[in-house]
Amino acid sequence: MMLAILLGCFGFASLCFLLLPLIRKTSPVHDSFDEQNYRKTLYRDQVSELREGLGDRALLPELEDELGTVFLTESCERLKAERPAKPERNWISIVYGVTAGMIVLLGSLTYWIVGGADLMEVEGAEKLLMLDPVRDAFELEQWSDRLKDRLDSNHEDGKSWYLLGHAYLKRSEYTLASSAFSQADRVFGSDLNVLNYWLQSRYLVSGNIDARSREIIEEILSIEPSNTTVAEILGVDALKNGNADLAIKELSRVISASDNPSKQMILASLVSEARKTLTGYQKGVLVNVSSSSEISDGFLFMVARPVGGGMPYAVVKRPTEMLPFSVVLDDLVSMQPTRRLSQADSFEVLIRYSSSGTIGQQRGDAVWTSKTFFKSNLHSRVEVDVDLGPKESTKG
Repeated sequence: MMLAILLGCFGFASLCFLLLPLIRKTSPVHDSFDEQNYRKTLYRDQVSELREGLGDRALLPELEDELGTVFLTESCERLKAERPAKPERNWISIVYGVTAGMIVLLGSLTYWIVGGADLMEVEGAEKLLMLDPVRDAFELEQWSDRLKDRLDSNHEDGKSWYLLGHAYLKRSEYTLASSAFSQADRVFGSDLNVLNYWLQSRYLVSGNIDARSREIIEEILSIEPSNTTVAEILGVDALKNGNADLAIKELSRVISASDNPSKQMILASLVSEARKTLTGYQKGVLVNVSSSSEISDGFLFMVARPVGGGMPYAVVKRPTEMLPFSVVLDDLVSMQPTRRLSQADSFEVLIRYSSSGTIGQQRGDAVWTSKTFFKSNLHSRVEVDVDLGPKESTKG
């Protein structure tokens, strides 16, 4: 497609270039045309005046012949003066035509040499990002082969390396995916998307965070400190290595940032598993959420905040598809390290429904608010049961 567009542009420019002298050639030359008519008119006027003013009619034919001879002589000289211009115009047309053809030829050769003939074979390869690894396995393999052929002739094509990495990821060839994304990073340098997928593929290969992966994590966080890909990998790795506190913190942060219910449910189950491994009493509030009536698809935010409103102490987000469910509001899901629920003198629990997935209250969002709790209540188990069946806001 790109080659066709470029050739079309070259062709149009060349056509304009070629037609320019022809247009100039066919344009009427008003000066020459007017002069010829003027000479004819002048000749007729002179003959008429001669006939009217000449007394001796015997001399009239001789004088008319003399005027005619003068007119013909001047006309012949005019034609001779114009003839040399014709070959010159034809020569200019030939030069313009050859130049126009050379423009198209050189443009095509330049694109062919720089882009490579195989570039056309991978045009539209972005389509593989939407392919299903099972249903579209054959097409996915075809794109992989085309991209590899392209990279054999152009090792510096970062986009092809990036797309090939995705193709390998979809085919669960994680080692090859990691290699492809590393090449894309070499070409692009510090591209966030490339770094994210490179980190994922490396973790899928080894199942742990090695020294090189930590370097990638540091580079990602220097670009985006709240990067959720890093948080998810750190959370999963922490759970695998028995660090339940870190696993809950990181995975809860990913759930809050995500609007994908399927992903949220998977990560929420990992958070539940991590909480089962916690030792000792954790100061917090267990919130059991259910609904006696149907609730539209959306998201629920469980929030521990100062009484009457303010910056939350703890927040948990879950999709309505998970109802009924239970969550814990404690220091592990705090919004900020300096605002811990365990240090609050008093607080209330708020539950808000959001169709958009954002925590800010919107018109029509249902709200449930608990009674006031105090710091002393956290010394023993605090449990809240909430039925979101009523449409209107309620006070629990």
